[in-house]
Amino acid sequence: MRIPYNNVLVKMDRDNDELLLSNGDKLKLVTAWEPYMHAVTSGIVLAVPEKLIFDPINHHTLMFKVPMELQVGDRVIFDYKAEAQVKKEYEPIEGGYPIRYDAIHLAIRGEEVIPVNGYVILEACESTEDEQIKNIMKAGLDLTQEIMSTKSKQFGIVRYLGSPVLQYAQLDVELGEENDILEVGQKVHFDSNYAVPLQYDLHQIIDKGKTLYRVRRKNINYVVDSN
Repeated sequence: MRIPYNNVLVKMDRDNDELLLSNGDKLKLVTAWEPYMHAVTSGIVLAVPEKLIFDPINHHTLMFKVPMELQVGDRVIFDYKAEAQVKKEYEPIEGGYPIRYDAIHLAIRGEEVIPVNGYVILEACESTEDEQIKNIMKAGLDLTQEIMSTKSKQFGIVRYLGSPVLQYAQLDVELGEENDILEVGQKVHFDSNYAVPLQYDLHQIIDKGKTLYRVRRKNINYVVDSN
């Protein structure tokens, strides 16, 4: 299979319409309710592009300039919207579907977890009481009826760190790795509007039981001083 540029051929994992219980039984899920939470977001790479094309003035190319980091055989996690889009537009090709490279968040290669496309994978910190109250009041909810989340949407610990984006389509200048100050283990503050789960709890394939967010470096505001 030859893919000239920008697409990755991925054999998607099975549909997320049931859960396998610890006793071996299967629980059927009603996926019509909040279908985005049950979208297939993982699969195996069958073929990679020969090159990646980025042109800041051409919206048909990638959204940013990044290195090509995927390999055949990688298990990847991709955007929840990708499944519906590609299955609507394409028939399976040798058992896989073409997914845009910039829709992929990370690769799992053996024991290694490799964020791609400049993503930083954060484990959510425990939220403070003030943060919980502010979030609830912002949503206009009654404190007496709301079960408050204990996971912060503003603070997280860097768990997995890949190569940074070299240039965004919206920026004229290249960024370069010399501008990357992040390290695994750091606590950071990020824009709560970008607190997007890597995967939803029921279908999580890495670090199960932990709340992981996929955040871009440009949406991280600062590193919290540990001193």
